[in-house]
Amino acid sequence: MRISYDNNESYHHSVTCCEEDRWMQARPHKNLSITDHSTLRKCLLHPFHAMCGRKSNSKLSISSQVASAATSSDLIILSQDPSPSSSSDLNILTHAPTATSSFDFNILNQGATTTISSDFNILNNGATAVTSFDFNILNNGEASSSSLVSDNIQNNRYDVFISFRGSDTRNTFVDHLYAHLTGKGIFTFKDDMQLHKGGSISTQLRHAIKNSRVSVVVFSEDYPTSTWCLDEMSTIVNCCRNAKQIALPVFYDVDPSHVRRQNGVYEFAFDLHIKSNPHKVAEWKRDMTYLAEIAGYDIRNKPEFQEIKNIVQSITKKLDHRFLPSLDDLIGMQPHIEELESLLKLRSESDDRGCQVLGLWGMDGIGKTTLAKVLYDRISYQFDASCFIENVSKSYEDGGAIAVQKQIIHQTIKEFVLEGYSPSQISGVITRLYNMKVLIVLDDVDQLLELNINLKMLRPGSRIIITTRDVHILDLYEADIIHEIGLMNDNDARELLCRKAFKSDHSSSDYAELIPMILKYAQGLPLAIRVMGSFLYKRNTTQWRATLEGLENNPDSGIMKVLQSSFEGLEQREKEIFLHIACFFDGEREDYVKRILHACGLQPDIGIPVIAEKSYITIRNQEIHMHKMLQVLGKKIVREQHPDQPSLWSRLWLYSDFYDAMTTQPVIYLSLFSHDKNGNTFLHIYFTFPLFFF
Repeated sequence: MRISYDNNESYHHSVTCCEEDRWMQARPHKNLSITDHSTLRKCLLHPFHAMCGRKSNSKLSISSQVASAATSSDLIILSQDPSPSSSSDLNILTHAPTATSSFDFNILNQGATTTISSDFNILNNGATAVTSFDFNILNNGEASSSSLVSDNIQNNRYDVFISFRGSDTRNTFVDHLYAHLTGKGIFTFKDDMQLHKGGSISTQLRHAIKNSRVSVVVFSEDYPTSTWCLDEMSTIVNCCRNAKQIALPVFYDVDPSHVRRQNGVYEFAFDLHIKSNPHKVAEWKRDMTYLAEIAGYDIRNKPEFQEIKNIVQSITKKLDHRFLPSLDDLIGMQPHIEELESLLKLRSESDDRGCQVLGLWGMDGIGKTTLAKVLYDRISYQFDASCFIENVSKSYEDGGAIAVQKQIIHQTIKEFVLEGYSPSQISGVITRLYNMKVLIVLDDVDQLLELNINLKMLRPGSRIIITTRDVHILDLYEADIIHEIGLMNDNDARELLCRKAFKSDHSSSDYAELIPMILKYAQGLPLAIRVMGSFLYKRNTTQWRATLEGLENNPDSGIMKVLQSSFEGLEQREKEIFLHIACFFDGEREDYVKRILHACGLQPDIGIPVIAEKSYITIRNQEIHMHKMLQVLGKKIVREQHPDQPSLWSRLWLYSDFYDAMTTQPVIYLSLFSHDKNGNTFLHIYFTFPLFFF
């Protein structure tokens, strides 16, 4: 099942045209002097018109997708840069179905505002709006919370539940313990309402106990006088016996033996209960004895502060919070966690479904690893053994499958003496996992791993979680659930930016105009929002504006480094397709892009699906869309081929760069390609030449 939420380089310029016998008509006039844009347009239109076999006068259909346009005469030179800051972009290779002048060579980018607005709306409707819609579904229409703390209160999911007698310890020991636990980021339930002396505990309280990982029972002198407390205690014992919950008794001001045997200060309380609740007394006594026999903390006559530190340390160790997240990491995360826990059916009565594989899929920087870490911290306690293998691709590259296998063994079986073991011996040790209910998380997988783990042999209830940017990897693993991670919605993105840029949930009114511009650039990508927000921390509005002005040509190196690492792993064909789409084809129709890429010999029928599987593009409504950060990456890669020398770049998309290229390198040459399936002959002309060449 698939669940979707939402989140050979060549340094020349290519022209694809039809009817090779017409190309000689395009010979330029060498003595023509060009001094203005209109003249330039005429000089370009006439020869290129002849090359493409058009019947119009001074207008040229340059890669415009209209019903009457001949697809075989598409011209591939350059494209409009979607950035609103570039007013002189060339409007080529863009769809303009509603514009009557779509056949014009639009050097001055007429109608740029409308085009940019339209592109932005497409991105909004195709990505941001969908993500927001899916987020609302996961939240059942409720607003998102800024942290798991408030979400836990709402959903009754906690790390620790404290059972105590309020009159004895609420404002002393329990208050201090609660403060220390929450200060460590441990989600703790403490009933701040006055406990009733009679009646049964509420359903809400029972849910809070059942959905907590650790229960701390603070036995005090008056604890057994409350039937409410005793019912809490029995519920806790039931969870310990049936749900592997951890219980930790604390003997505040009573002798542990009195609690264990219900004598001393506890005897009188139970004598009273025999008269009022005779049918429950035996159960309460049995459960109290069970708890009192568990190794706990007798804090009588000891420094309370130090004992609380010891208790918190013990709880932290029992919880095994390996990846205790910051509040910033949790923004927008809770809906995904709740949904994934539900899909994994970890609390189901039936445990005979065998091992399930969950795949977390999405582009780099979208939060796959963070989501996996939070999920691991939330569910790992329910397994006999668990492991989280970080950066699997790097480990596999450095040491092969054995390196990954050793990490799994170290974390699950706690076997560390493996030096000198042969691959077959390692595989033999791996088989010990078959006797356990295990949780294995493989983070950042980019190829099929031969780990010699037979999923069918793992105990029922075992789970494997894989994070990857390549959905095809999950298909190879036959993942039962594929969860596509969407981009952040507008509210969460704004909150995260404010947390990073202002260390607050809110911003100054001076930045009201600038924040939407940063968010538009980041387009809901958590990595970009974090990096940009941290960079802009304590910077004034002038510095914010300067940063925005330079983003297109000088993107943040931290963001680009993360994104480019995966680009380098692409095959050469996929690299070329990626760069074409990044520079020219964002928002274009898939069939239109395929025709052009076919003419370039790039096999788009396989190339486009491959880069879509690897999260570089998405296809919505038969259109190809690429995230803004990936477009910036592609253009950066092209520029770096020859910095400050556009004439040597493999692709051009800005008028200023195109003009520079046209005034240098007086060279022209051509290369003939094969026919297409309809019998049309395609002639690809590769050229660089100066304006005076006309």
